[in-house]
Parts: sequence; structure tokens; C-alpha cells
Amino acid sequence: MNEPYTISIHVVHGNPNGVRLVERPADWTGSAVVFPKEDFDAAKATEKLDGVGIYILWSKDVLGSPIYVGQSEQLSYRISEHIKHKHFWNMATVFVSENNTLNAAHIRWLEHKLVLRLNELGTRTIKNANVPSETKLSIQDTAFCMSFLKRMLEVMPVTGLTAFEAISEDLDEEQTKPEKKSQPITSFVDTIIVPTGKTGQGFEEVFIGQDSWYWVRISEEKRKTLKYIAAYRPSPDSAISHVAEIANIEPYGPEGRYRINFKAAAREITPIPFGTAKSGAMQGPRFCIWEQLQDCTDLGKIL
Repeated sequence: MNEPYTISIHVVHGNPNGVRLVERPADWTGSAVVFPKEDFDAAKATEKLDGVGIYILWSKDVLGSPIYVGQSEQLSYRISEHIKHKHFWNMATVFVSENNTLNAAHIRWLEHKLVLRLNELGTRTIKNANVPSETKLSIQDTAFCMSFLKRMLEVMPVTGLTAFEAISEDLDEEQTKPEKKSQPITSFVDTIIVPTGKTGQGFEEVFIGQDSWYWVRISEEKRKTLKYIAAYRPSPDSAISHVAEIANIEPYGPEGRYRINFKAAAREITPIPFGTAKSGAMQGPRFCIWEQLQDCTDLGKIL
């Protein structure tokens, strides 16, 4: 069970839908500034946007809605440029540090991790042109950034932004029960299906380019039996398009996440369409048996 924590929210001008400052004063040096696009000047007046930080531009918090992750050492200037040139968004969530603990290397690392997470979830239309490269940090800085990222992810839902949450990732135990799938009791789940990004949003760069996929949450029990990985491509593909044999699974990042490395390059298969699967079924990793996947022509039959 997750440990309880306390968050403070300051409504700057008395409008709960306007500029808000979100903090965890007991255990976090960070702070979130949330505001509608039209309230940018009011957010700027708080002086929270004067320095270094991470920002997320978004519209409606629903499946498929557009989202953009950026970082800057001059937040107010950068966001003002996006107001002029990016028209898809109407809300901003900005993360800064209260005592200048974040530096340029930190925010580049955080930007990379957030975009990568969106790519793996595949639940939003990512407006970033590509996945930012990962910044190499010292052991100490990596530990700091991992902790800062964890706090960011915990605070985000309070700001009204749930795009970084894998809604269905805890449903895998239910979906693989033998009685629900009419499969032999002796069968072991040996295949993981992961939602990947659209073209230009991480799939080519990671699943194909790096022969791996990461930031995946997998139980210890399943790590012992997994042999294959399948890539599900979101709309407009809405299908599994590539599979690979797993070489190993190693820890990657905080919160029990793992990196899956392939034995060889992923191979393209005849697409297996989403078909009759329930809405939201591929918002997070799912599990099945390899033989089931090989014979499948409709994901709804095995999800």
C-alpha cells in the first residue's frame, strides 16, 4: 500500500481553475505551477517561472488528446514562445525547484524520462518531434532526479493531469486467470504486449532502434516466465505489428520499473488488430501465451 502524504495547494487569485501552486513541503524541494494559457501573465507574476524547470502543455485530459513535454532554463520566455506558435494546448503544468536544486542537466534527464513514459503508455498524442536523448548524470544526480521524478508523478493527478498514469497496468493478474481465458491450468504466461508510440514518437527509436523497451512494471513472478514481447501501435494503427524474443529483463528507473532487452531485432508480423477488445484495454502492458498470440486475429479474443 502506498504511504500517505500531504500536499498543499495555493489558489493564487481565489479562482480554483486559475493559477495554482502545488507543493509537498514536508518531503520535496519541488513545486508545481498549474495555469490555463490565458492566465500566463498571472503565473509569470508569481516569479516561479523565472528560472529552470520542466513544463507540460496539454489540453483535455482524455485518451488521444495532445500533449507536449519541454524543459528550459528560461521558463517564462520559452512558454511565451509556445503561446505564439503552439495552438493545441490550453493548460500548463510546470515543475520547478524551490532552492535552485534543478540544473540544466537535471531537466534534460527529466524531459527524456517523461517523453519516454508517454511513448510507452501510448494514450496521448505526443507533440514532441522526437524522444529527447538521455543525459548522462553522476550516481548522486541520478538518484536525485529519480526521486524528483517520483514526486512529480505523484503530484500530477492533483493538478488535473493523469496522462502519465498507466491506468490498466494492475489489471494483468485478472486478465491472465486460466478460468477467464479457457486455457490449460498448466500454461504459463510467456508474452508481454506493450503499448508503444506512434511513428516518430519512440517506436522506431527504442523498440526498433535499441532492440529494447523500458519503464515497464512487471511482477517478479512474470519476469521468471516471460520469453516474448509484442509491440502494440496505437491509433491509427491500433494493432500489434512487431514481436521479439526476450534476452533479459533488468531494473530500470524507480518504482519497480524494468527494461526488456531483445535477443535480436524485432520482426514485423501480419498486424493483429485491436478488434473487439474493450476500450482502454491497451493503456498499459498486458500478458498472454505465445501460442495464443500466434493464432490471434482479434486482440479482443485474448485480452
